[in-house]
This record gives sequence, structure tokens and C-alpha cells, in this order.
Amino acid sequence: MIHGYGGNPLWQFVYQVGPLSRRFNLYIPDLLFFGKSHSKSPFRSEFFQAKCLSDGLKRIGVDRFSVYAISYGGFVAYRMAEIRPDAVEKVAIVSSGLSYTDEQRDQQLRTIGRHPSEILVPKKPDDLRLLVNLSTFKQGTLNWVPDFLLRQFITGGLVRDHNESRGYFLVLGWLS
Repeated sequence: MIHGYGGNPLWQFVYQVGPLSRRFNLYIPDLLFFGKSHSKSPFRSEFFQAKCLSDGLKRIGVDRFSVYAISYGGFVAYRMAEIRPDAVEKVAIVSSGLSYTDEQRDQQLRTIGRHPSEILVPKKPDDLRLLVNLSTFKQGTLNWVPDFLLRQFITGGLVRDHNESRGYFLVLGWLS
């Protein structure tokens, strides 16, 4: 299971782990530069993430596997299947922009009216509210949360842990 950008696999997959673990062996790693994971490598792309995850699974003796991924994790899962077709049996990608054309992406960004870096790496409570509203079906889920709690969330982990991962989106062309 591969989490998305800004995500933590502990809460992104909280509802899937129980039911899936009854029938499958689950591996739910942090992507590089999320959580406490890091690398000295200068590479920052979904290809690099895919290679690291594939190599890690191989290293612990997992030769064949299926992948379930959400959001940015979908890009990584797609690349895993591309670089290791012998190992990847099935791929399920949820809520990922893999099939967007450049024109569709540009139109979506015009509709939002904000630079992606302001949304993906929020600096203010309203930026975080926008991110959540764009990422969830039910709108306004953070409207009741006071600004001081959202600021603490932003400064206490979200932005600090993901500043280095911003390089992934440079590669994807999402940020400049």
C-alpha cells in the first residue's frame, strides 16, 4: 500500500488495513522523505521511489506482489509496474491524476486559481483547508477547526517533513 503526498500511511489506510490484512500480507512503508525516511541520493522522482520500494520488497524476500496506491502513490505504483512487470501482479490506483493530459491539468490549476505549491505545502490555515477541500468528497471538513490548531499542524510536521519531498513535484512539472 502506497500513500499519497502529504499523507501518513497510518491514517490514509486506517479503514483498509483491518479488512485487507485478513486475506493479504500488507507492507505499508513511508515513501522517501515522508515520516522519518530519507536518502542521500540526489534523485527525486516517482521512478526513484518505485525503484526503492521494489528493491526494498525484494530485499525482504517479496518477489511477487500487488500494489494498492492513492494519490501521488499512484504515480509510484504505476512506475513500479513499469520497471518490474515480472514482480507486480495487480495494481489498484485510487484518486490519482495519472491520466490527466497537460491541458486538463492546466485547466484544473486555472480553476483553482492558486499555485500548486501554495496548496500542497500549505503555510496558512486557509491553504490547508483548501487542500483538504480539494482532496475530499465532503467539503468543509476543516471549517470548524480553529486556526491555531491548523497552524500547529502545519508547523509541527506537515510542512517540515515535506519540504524536501517538494522535489518530486518539480520532476512531475506540478511545481516550479
